[in-house]
Amino acid sequence: MKYTVPAIASLILAAQLLSAIPKLSPTTDEFTFHVPTGLVYWKTGDFTALNPAAPPLARLISTVPAHLLNIRVPLEHPSFAAFDAETFSRELYYNSGNDHYFLTLITRFPIALLSMILLWIIWGWSTSLYGTAGGLLSAFLYLFCPNILAHSTVATQDLAMTLAWMAAIWGLWNYHQGRGRVRLALAGCLLGLALLTKHTAILLFPISLFFISLSTWSELTPKKLVPIIMTAGSRWLLYLIVAFAVIWVGYGFEFKPILAGLPRIDEKIAFIRKSVNLVLGQTLWDSPISEAIQSYLVQFAQTVRLPLTSYWVSLAGVIKHSTEGHLTYLMGEFSQMGWPHYFLVAFLIKTPIPFLFLLLVTLGFTLIKRSGRSMADLFLILPALVLFVSASIGHLQIGLRHILPLYPLLFVWCGKVGTLIHRILGRSDTETRLAAVGGGLLRRESALLVQRIRKRKFKSSLVASIALSCGLWYSLSTLRIAPHYLGYFNELIGGPKNGYRYLLDSNIEWGQGLIELGQFVKKNDLKKIYIDYPWTPLPEKYGISAENAPLTSAPPQGWYAISVNHLHQYPWTKNRRPIAQIGYGILIYKF
Repeated sequence: MKYTVPAIASLILAAQLLSAIPKLSPTTDEFTFHVPTGLVYWKTGDFTALNPAAPPLARLISTVPAHLLNIRVPLEHPSFAAFDAETFSRELYYNSGNDHYFLTLITRFPIALLSMILLWIIWGWSTSLYGTAGGLLSAFLYLFCPNILAHSTVATQDLAMTLAWMAAIWGLWNYHQGRGRVRLALAGCLLGLALLTKHTAILLFPISLFFISLSTWSELTPKKLVPIIMTAGSRWLLYLIVAFAVIWVGYGFEFKPILAGLPRIDEKIAFIRKSVNLVLGQTLWDSPISEAIQSYLVQFAQTVRLPLTSYWVSLAGVIKHSTEGHLTYLMGEFSQMGWPHYFLVAFLIKTPIPFLFLLLVTLGFTLIKRSGRSMADLFLILPALVLFVSASIGHLQIGLRHILPLYPLLFVWCGKVGTLIHRILGRSDTETRLAAVGGGLLRRESALLVQRIRKRKFKSSLVASIALSCGLWYSLSTLRIAPHYLGYFNELIGGPKNGYRYLLDSNIEWGQGLIELGQFVKKNDLKKIYIDYPWTPLPEKYGISAENAPLTSAPPQGWYAISVNHLHQYPWTKNRRPIAQIGYGILIYKF
């Protein structure tokens, strides 16, 4: 039983992922950035090449099979030296003798494998906390979560970050349970791997220091402040040194000036100068002091060798992007800086309703039953809240994927309800067996026992019916939209067909619908179709003879395929209903 359940769950997960992966064209991020840059890393060892905007680990993992199969990487093409990722990616996929369909497949398989590893972590942690029943419920929630399935089928960073985030929190829990330098060093290694995966992991620093301090406080007696600070400080130091060492190993012990080999050096220098002015304020803006500091920092960045320079530059780029914002959409409105309630809305409408109900039950059980509260609740809920609040006050609101790591933590937390359900059902069975022995009791006592048994039976039947109904609803609402898990929206807004009215971008259409659009074109024998498709992969590679859709109020006769991301550019779409939807993200019209 210990390994049978997760093994069977892994087979179910593998079946879902392997059936979905071949049916989805590459999303724009995997096609333009992650796969090409990962292959360049393998070929050159240069972490500043092509697209250095993210840590390298997820990109390296997803491109391992392609590298081992010696996929040709066109480093000689002018787009590589010019840091032109779009042109280079098309050269890699279409003009270098590579099979673009095969390349898409083999770079997604490692991410699917990471998803299965995450399933085992969820099962193991939940089982250790809540027993087999808790582990079963947590694993079931993971298996049929549409958001997890969506990002387990594409070669991007988000599933890898979810795994790394979960593993880092588990590492801290493991240390809290047993202490010791070995466990602390393991937790530091897991933090380092998370930081190598995506810059979201920077949030793990304050979370980690809090939990290490908490463990130190609970361990030392009597609780004197100075010994606690000294002990916690030494543990923080070991933890951070190990994490830093892992990151440095991941970057190949990189040691060079900050601005060495980077694209668009002028932009970086301008950013340094602007940052100095912002720190000094208006009174010293463009003053001799400001100019001197700017010149010194620019010279320092160009000449002084430092460890992990690519990491720091990449992190600075993400911070810059976050402060500047990114054009995003929510319920009919566009904004460059986003909204504080963006991720709350996204979570509520892109999460299956049965799971939302289960979260409320888990919260109620935790608050009402004192025995339902434990230190594990803090380890599971605090990191999820930190991630959610940080994303909500930030300005990069382009997809639920930015808070994807909170789902596994919530799955494990909900495992306690599995224990509760098992307890209720088991208690009823026990009393039924007692009734069989009750024939020798006095008639009055036997009647009372029968009455209690009937109440228990009713309660257990009700709980079993609710659990079964919610389980079927949860799984079927996900399976019925396969393989288009990315476009999942729950019944609160009428399901996936209405999703584009509320959210866009990687919440619904990210470039993955070209294969199905090609099948639609072939089925309807369309010689030409007008298309508005904002992503990098080329429609003609999927059998689509396309022409750019004209931006006019009176479009010519013909068929139109419009990405929901550009629907607002065509006024006529407001009064005309589409005749079909491709993967919920491309709308088909006919004039």
